[in-house]
Amino acid sequence: MDHVFHHGLLSFDPFAAKKHSGLKGSVALLEQLLQFLSLLEDTCGYTSDEEIFKTFFQAALWANEFDLSLHAQGEHHVGGTSDLPTHIRRMLECMVVNDTHELWRFWINRMKGPRAVSPKQEHITSIILDNAGPELVADLCLAEFLIRSQLTSRVVFYPKCIPWFVSDVTATDIDWLLKVGLSTEFLPGPIGVLAHTWACRWTERFESGEFLVRNSTFWTLPCDFAELAANERTLLDALTQSDVVVFKGDLNYRKLVGDRSWIPDNPQHKLNAFRPMQLGRTVSSDGLIDCKCTPVSESTSDSRMPPLGAPVDCRCHNESSPSSPPLVIALRVAKADVAVGLSPEMLRKVTTESSDWWTLGRYGFVQLISPLYFG
Repeated sequence: MDHVFHHGLLSFDPFAAKKHSGLKGSVALLEQLLQFLSLLEDTCGYTSDEEIFKTFFQAALWANEFDLSLHAQGEHHVGGTSDLPTHIRRMLECMVVNDTHELWRFWINRMKGPRAVSPKQEHITSIILDNAGPELVADLCLAEFLIRSQLTSRVVFYPKCIPWFVSDVTATDIDWLLKVGLSTEFLPGPIGVLAHTWACRWTERFESGEFLVRNSTFWTLPCDFAELAANERTLLDALTQSDVVVFKGDLNYRKLVGDRSWIPDNPQHKLNAFRPMQLGRTVSSDGLIDCKCTPVSESTSDSRMPPLGAPVDCRCHNESSPSSPPLVIALRVAKADVAVGLSPEMLRKVTTESSDWWTLGRYGFVQLISPLYFG
């Protein structure tokens, strides 16, 4: 009886009903996501197009507004009657850090440039998930685009290993979404037929290994990411060996920066905050990043050194990571009073609008946190 009791507790998700009702209440957003994905397949196909790339990354960001910890009754304003690209363009005015263009350029240069990854090598994108419901659908749409456009060959999803903060994704949520949540029984009408089609496609990708789920207890530990090596070296090695790592959500962002009171527009504070996440880069004895390549910032057209803290396409190798350091990106809708990497102009703008700007769930970050230029 004791075994049965504890097993039942371990498999019970007290937030499941809210996650499920939240998905059903997000039909407008699901239609935007899945219709746009289907339109690409039916018309121009999946191409390495920057605007499409930006649309899927921005969709994966703003679908975060589903977060049930903010919207107790499941209300959220993502979606509506406009098509997905139009809605994303409207949301650009709410971006306080937007490195999507740099991410695109570095990604494409690594895939197609003179030092591109060999076609025979596996390209891995790791996504540290945040919320269930429509945000998980947006993450799967992003993964589908990356696979079909040949920007990656495998997407590894990292969910929470236990129910966490109401709407956080578990492996069980992924399984439920594919088997039930995107079925015609759960979503009646045309959207159900469309959703079922994509659920079948994604199930095949999981079965083939193009999509993969990996669990780790680290995501629910009370640790920031500077403590990753001490707590789970295997996970750190897996992320370091990825080509791209995407951290999603406000809590992951807080862990990335150590949840400290950094000065938002101070470049040195940005470097100090993100130093632990310079994955695959060599740290010298004095704690500095030992970069021997000549990084070129997207803000310059030649080999002059970029501004301190700017994203750079570093290709240095070290003994523990024979490939280039992964591109590490954070997608975050701000809900806590911590941030780095804002320009002085942007900080003035948002603080003029509200002194509590970073806790309103209104402002977005698509922020490259590694590789950065350390001087």
